[in-house]
Amino acid sequence: MGRQCKPASPKGNGRRRSYDTFRVLRLEEQYGSRFRRRRGRNVLRDSFWTHWLVEISGIRYHPKLREFRTRIDNRTETLGLDLMIRWVSEMLQNAANTTPEFPISELTLPRIR
Repeated sequence: MGRQCKPASPKGNGRRRSYDTFRVLRLEEQYGSRFRRRRGRNVLRDSFWTHWLVEISGIRYHPKLREFRTRIDNRTETLGLDLMIRWVSEMLQNAANTTPEFPISELTLPRIR
């Protein structure tokens, strides 16, 4: 496996927030709402959140290689599974902190994997 690196985290300034709002609206138009109802409760819509994470990070999963990869300085970097789980957890937690209707019960390790 290649060198481990940390994916970039989105910053929280005003311009970024309006861009994030636009991104959410566009992704909801393409993949459906951020949440769906299942057995009377909100759950994460995987297609929305997968594409949201890919867009904010630039990280792609290559199933044939079974690796997460990103481009940094014209090089391909491989990211370990443990790093990806921690990063996805952090990004979803950040989303939960800014979205009142976010189903916190969805932020479990089995669900994130």
